[in-house]
Amino acid sequence: AKLGSFWNSSMNCTPVSTKRTSPFRKTMSPIHPIKSSLLPTQPPATAMPAEPSLAQLDPAQRAALNRLVVHHDAPLRQQLFDIFESRPEFKLRYGLTKEDQRRLTRARWDILQEHDIFRDTISGEGPDAIGRYDAIIETCGMLDHSLSILLAVNFGLFGSSIRFLGDDEQKRHLLPMLESRKLIGCFALTELGHGSNARGILTTSTFVSAAASPTGQPGFVVHTPSDEAQKYWIGGAFQTARWAAVFAQLAVGGEEKGVHAFLVRIREDDGTERAGVTLADCGEKEGLNGVDNGRIWFDKVFIPLSQLLRRDNQVSPDGTYTSRYATADERFAAAMGGLTGGRVFLANSSINQSKIALAIAIRYSFSRRAFAPPGEEDRGEVPIIEYQSHQVRLMPHLATTYVNQMVANRLKTEWRTSGAGKEVHVWSSGFKALMTWNMADVLQECREACGGQGYKSENRIGPLKSEHDVQLTFEGDNHILLNVVSKILLTDYAKQFRAGRFRSSLEFLNDADGLLTCDTSALPVRSRNFTHSVFRRREARLLRDLGQRIMRQRKDGVSMYNAFVSTQSLSEDLARAHVERLVFEVFCGVVDTVEDPGLRDLLDLCGTVHALKRVDEQAVFVRNECLSPKKAREVHEELIRLCAVMKEHSLELVECFGIPDFLLAPIAFDWVDHNARARL
Repeated sequence: AKLGSFWNSSMNCTPVSTKRTSPFRKTMSPIHPIKSSLLPTQPPATAMPAEPSLAQLDPAQRAALNRLVVHHDAPLRQQLFDIFESRPEFKLRYGLTKEDQRRLTRARWDILQEHDIFRDTISGEGPDAIGRYDAIIETCGMLDHSLSILLAVNFGLFGSSIRFLGDDEQKRHLLPMLESRKLIGCFALTELGHGSNARGILTTSTFVSAAASPTGQPGFVVHTPSDEAQKYWIGGAFQTARWAAVFAQLAVGGEEKGVHAFLVRIREDDGTERAGVTLADCGEKEGLNGVDNGRIWFDKVFIPLSQLLRRDNQVSPDGTYTSRYATADERFAAAMGGLTGGRVFLANSSINQSKIALAIAIRYSFSRRAFAPPGEEDRGEVPIIEYQSHQVRLMPHLATTYVNQMVANRLKTEWRTSGAGKEVHVWSSGFKALMTWNMADVLQECREACGGQGYKSENRIGPLKSEHDVQLTFEGDNHILLNVVSKILLTDYAKQFRAGRFRSSLEFLNDADGLLTCDTSALPVRSRNFTHSVFRRREARLLRDLGQRIMRQRKDGVSMYNAFVSTQSLSEDLARAHVERLVFEVFCGVVDTVEDPGLRDLLDLCGTVHALKRVDEQAVFVRNECLSPKKAREVHEELIRLCAVMKEHSLELVECFGIPDFLLAPIAFDWVDHNARARL
């Protein structure tokens, strides 16, 4: 039966056929479906934005745009900025040794602790407490990546392990100690031989009865069975942490129960290693050397029963195991819930680094001059921002940064109010992947756009590149995260197809044929209709193609695992298509809530430039017949034209990021005076 007309009604396209067919027939084993509460409750407006000839923002509009960007806890962020600016320990520094960087990072943490900044963050209840924590970590990350990561490991990963996996007694006792720094911890999940495949870790934790215990009390023996099983890349483990949230394979009565989390002391309060624990330094890194990443071996270390984080799983003194989950897979998914918050943080952190680099590069481009038209040398050289090539290099990145910021703010709200559910897991995985990749592109382009000055450490962009490159593999390799998104999307599609109707983020598939045959040639390329059309068509075609390829292999007797592995490249294309569509739709929903028409038009311009850049840079749109080569040329020409329009607003857009001057760079100001001989 035909299922609705969502595509026709919202996209204003005329399909060639209205008969509905399935992109693939045979379905796969179900995975919990995506629920898109992040999407606007009403479909975004589809009208084409007005011809862009926008007035400059007045002070009230700039303040309003800054509030949209900052999103929450502005007074707390300003308090941190004031501390940074007033204390010499927070002055930006470069060229320090690894040891000096670690000392400086701990000294900065000491100062924040003096101000009692973390009170009622991890131990607090409700979204406001999480918001305060997010604001602290994000603001610290704008100054010092090592500081933000060391704090995030202690409060975010170690603290979240207690918050999400501990029972009420454990949380009530331990979380206030964590905030006051009476308890300092690290997050010991990854091993030398297991990073992305955390389910396969080799560290063991075996229940021992009172009779077999060295203390006469029942407990667990935590052990590293091989060098491959050593805990590796553990932030804070080498010097800072006294405790670790250790993830290990639990065995009770000879039965394997899967990965569980345990609190294990790794150091005494005076810093000496605990008996049975061996610690080593991971050594010098490309960046982030203020964090003492360490390696940990456990040699049959006994811990009491009370140090199992026991919200969901318990072991009684007589060795009886109980769990609220029926399978090891479900228990593992629950144990990894704390990583969702880390991905939300990384998405926002990557945007902040993009904002800093763009603010520096764009400000510099208005003051740096090069060349003059022949015969007009007496008028002086031309600011490099006036060159089309410079506009096309920087303006799409500025547009995408605004789009990502609005969408990440929406994701943070969902994380703060709904927690680590399936929906937030899927969205945070996809957003983290695309937003950290975008950050890497922004930093590289801004570095090049500033020429030799972009290579100087004091101008920040180069160090930001080396410091934040790790975010591409933090909390999951981006390619693996996209494959996770794609697998969930496929099985969600199959489940909804069997149910007879697509819903939520897949509602646009209710008229599959209309979607795949819609004629977009008459749509203006800068209209929302055009973007919705080509983004949805791309996703539908990739979903169909991936499903068909997998099903053909399944009919030939290939296992589901091998079928999926052999289509991973297409799987990543599908995940990117899905996430990029959702990003644009969420952004449109946010823009439609903005009351000021001037702000709304400026944000619409950002959305249009962002979308055109996505289409212009990816051959997948033409390869999958989402638009014709003629339309692709039109996209390219319109993108160049709108970059010139956006250039006129670029200074006010970067000003509305709200980055204090002391966090920018000399080339963002009077760089000639900064380099004057008089300053030698």
